[in-house]
Amino acid sequence: MLAEDLLDSLGEKQADALCLSASLSSHTSKFNETVEKTRARFPQLDILAGGRPFLHNTEDFNSDPHLSYLRSLYELQRWVATL
Repeated sequence: MLAEDLLDSLGEKQADALCLSASLSSHTSKFNETVEKTRARFPQLDILAGGRPFLHNTEDFNSDPHLSYLRSLYELQRWVATL
């Protein structure tokens, strides 16, 4: 699915959050591009991120209050409980 298709779906569904994952560090540039495009259209949308490339490098997440890195399903459960 292209990023534009994803963004169109977010708008149509009036999504409360977007969950993204990257399994390889070579995918982080596409991940960052998707986050930037999402931010342009949905500045307040919560984005939940996961994946091995972010285990030790989460400083980008600190600058965006609506972008959270979740290391486990337990952290996801805690995030959902705050809704």
